[in-house]
Amino acid sequence: MINRSQPPSSPKGFLIDLDLAKELPPCISPPTTPSSLRRRTGTMFFMAIEILKATAPRHSWRHDLESFLYVLIWLCVCCPDDSDANSRTLLEACWSEKAADNNKLVQMSQKADWERLMGWFAPSMGERMPRVARGMRDVLFPAVKGEMGVEIGTGSNRGGTYAAVLAVLETEIASLPDEE
Repeated sequence: MINRSQPPSSPKGFLIDLDLAKELPPCISPPTTPSSLRRRTGTMFFMAIEILKATAPRHSWRHDLESFLYVLIWLCVCCPDDSDANSRTLLEACWSEKAADNNKLVQMSQKADWERLMGWFAPSMGERMPRVARGMRDVLFPAVKGEMGVEIGTGSNRGGTYAAVLAVLETEIASLPDEE
């Protein structure tokens, strides 16, 4: 959601995850305790690898950030007017099949597969959006030293991870030309 009526120092927008939202009739009181729902819900295209693999003890903030990266990639490949139908088909095939968890893991961890994915971005995305996606990937999937691959667990550095993702976004925003 974008909120244009806020002062310049306020956030310009926010992302709301309403995949489990449910409208309750007026006669039913909302629950007073958080849901203990543990089953996998949501859109497979945007699910975090750990959720798809069913190895996460529960859904966490890290999964939301990873899902945000997948939404960004999806928007850059599938939504622009100059997007390539073949690229959309390839992305849909990778992220919608039963092996989506492994496909995403390979794309996030293998340089050649990552660069192929970045090549699917619509031409109008220029260099900026692949750079944002790379920056977010580097934060969310740190390379495992001495091994081929990346770390996919939630970890404990919540504040540091959010700050690093924000820094990637703020760097790109700061580099935008001033509107005349």
